[in-house]
Amino acid sequence: MYGEKIVLNNITFEIEDGDFIVIAGPSGCGKSTLLKIIAGFINSDGGDIIKHGASIRNTKVSDRNISMVFQEAALFDHMSVYENIIYGLKYSGVSKYECKKRAYNFMKMLHIGKLANQQAETLSGGEKQRVSIARALVRNPDIFLLDEPFSALDTRLKSELRGELKQLHQQMKKTYVYVTHDQQEAMMLATKLIILNEGKIQQIGVPQELYRKPNNLFVANFLGKYQLNTIEGRINNKKILHKERVVANTAQEKESSCIIGFREHDIIFDEDGMLGEIVLIDDLGNERYYHVYVYEYEKRFVVKGLLYDNKKIGQKVYLKFQWEYALYFDKDNQGCII
Repeated sequence: MYGEKIVLNNITFEIEDGDFIVIAGPSGCGKSTLLKIIAGFINSDGGDIIKHGASIRNTKVSDRNISMVFQEAALFDHMSVYENIIYGLKYSGVSKYECKKRAYNFMKMLHIGKLANQQAETLSGGEKQRVSIARALVRNPDIFLLDEPFSALDTRLKSELRGELKQLHQQMKKTYVYVTHDQQEAMMLATKLIILNEGKIQQIGVPQELYRKPNNLFVANFLGKYQLNTIEGRINNKKILHKERVVANTAQEKESSCIIGFREHDIIFDEDGMLGEIVLIDDLGNERYYHVYVYEYEKRFVVKGLLYDNKKIGQKVYLKFQWEYALYFDKDNQGCII
């Protein structure tokens, strides 16, 4: 708690050795606080942290064998790259030979070997984060924590470093816990994904499982490139109806309203569908998305189109729902009902 505010509420999860856990959620949901509790920088008000069968809740940071990389690289600017990497290691009783061996191994893996003698203050943002990662890994930690390490970098460099980090994980088979608010980053990196919101875990699982079978509307919207395209439905006698047509069955007995959602790739252009008009096009180079105002529903739907089609703003089109991929949520509690 911070004052009267509960930052994390009943957080419970397990990490297997070798997992690449990604904790994702919007800014302020408690991701970084959770990471700092694991590292020992913040004490929790309750609960426990079990590592290899033993509690480390009261263990000093230096004795947890956990390394952490922050948003800012926090290097010693007056030192060389090599000196920064071995700074903590050389005071831990490791020989000079072993320090050098480990440092150059990670510099090679992170493509910064040629920078070994360069002062940290002369490095670019990406180079600094590579040094920061090498400095954390060289200690051979049991758990490697990363708090949005690439958030300040440009898109291309961010993508490059993500790939290198994933490759490092595959080579080293260490346990990684990575925090991000970027859903694309979360989907790309995680072997297991934890979605956090307002201090509570919303869902844990394999990324594609969460994307296709979200527990609630928040998870569905957080993991999508766009917000779900939604229409109204209702539950009656364990059946879900839309415009009096039965579209799905549910175990929920209570009669209530529901929300039916479609991702942008689960609505298609089809002449047997609903009439609409293209009002906006998001052309991302490798992907194209159409914002279509559908007259029947008096609202916009976002639809993924073909890359090289020639549809234009103002053009009349027809859209069709792919019902087999629909997502269904209770309107009141927004939980999944199928």
